[in-house]
Amino acid sequence: MCSAQSSKLSQQVGNKIRFFRQKKDMTQEELAQKAGVERSYIGRIERGERLRTLDRLQAIAKGLSTPLWKLFK
Repeated sequence: MCSAQSSKLSQQVGNKIRFFRQKKDMTQEELAQKAGVERSYIGRIERGERLRTLDRLQAIAKGLSTPLWKLFK
């Protein structure tokens, strides 16, 4: 799969990031500066473009027959 494709998990995470950013009345540029990343990267995340690391973690959790959230507990 190409990196521009979306996964459900990437979309969910992107939506949450956008929600929290907007709740704090921040622009993508402000968030990018605080996070030390490019503004365009924040945009890609919020659009739900594939986050390969997240997708890999989801696959590992599935392989372990463990809900993904338990890897972060």
